[in-house]
Amino acid sequence: MNKATGFFLVLAALAAAGCSDKSNMRFTIESLTGAEGKNGGKPYIEADLVGNESDACATIQDAVAITLKLDRPGSIGPTLEGYVKNIVIDYYYYDPNNGQLKGPVPLLSARQFNFNQAITSAPITVPIVSYLVKSWSQGVPCSGVTGYPGGIIDRMVAKVTVNAEDSTGKSLSAQGSIMLYLYDYGPAPTSGMPCYGYDTHTAVTFLCN
Repeated sequence: MNKATGFFLVLAALAAAGCSDKSNMRFTIESLTGAEGKNGGKPYIEADLVGNESDACATIQDAVAITLKLDRPGSIGPTLEGYVKNIVIDYYYYDPNNGQLKGPVPLLSARQFNFNQAITSAPITVPIVSYLVKSWSQGVPCSGVTGYPGGIIDRMVAKVTVNAEDSTGKSLSAQGSIMLYLYDYGPAPTSGMPCYGYDTHTAVTFLCN
């Protein structure tokens, strides 16, 4: 089973594309894909906990590209514009002890407000694998949040909710999910680098503090 299809069954429980019960417009997330680098255009994200294409001892917040679509529900009626108001990201994880999908994890939830951005065919890019998510997955406390206590998390699902309004002020909402794979180093550090010889837990602690 490949990575792009391996979690489709859990999406039925977590995130089918949604439409609002207040606006007559049909609002959906058309796709969620990696936004940059090796993840660009992929329907999942392979996130290195430490290391990136330019620095093996640094980390980045991997981003997702959200493509939205707004349609009228039928062939008759006005075509309205829409505006994104906020984006909410909730995180679920595969328990390393029994493989069960659990969550959401309240302390990891991210809410990005004050977008007021027109809904177009151009994707919206936002961070999705944050420093906090990377630290938590390794059991490392960061920014006042205690790390996961039950082992090392290497697979997560991010549920994305986009809240919007049509041009009459009626609310819209759409949901989708994307799989997150959490890896160690990319690329691995070499002799002389400040994180050389660190295991992942130590390196993430070093970066967070």
